[in-house]
Amino acid sequence: MGAENAATTADVITSPELPTPLESPVAPRVVDVRTPAEFETSHIAGSYNVALDAVDQRG
Repeated sequence: MGAENAATTADVITSPELPTPLESPVAPRVVDVRTPAEFETSHIAGSYNVALDAVDQRG
């Protein structure tokens, strides 16, 4: 399967549930949809910042 067949949905994990998967050998990819300024103030280590308005533009 190539990138063109990648899943288009993601599991939702609440903040109390997140520490366990983050500590697993195959940690989830965390996407932070806040603005870059908000992301800079604090974020989960290793998370990716893709602002929600950028996600909307990418469709």
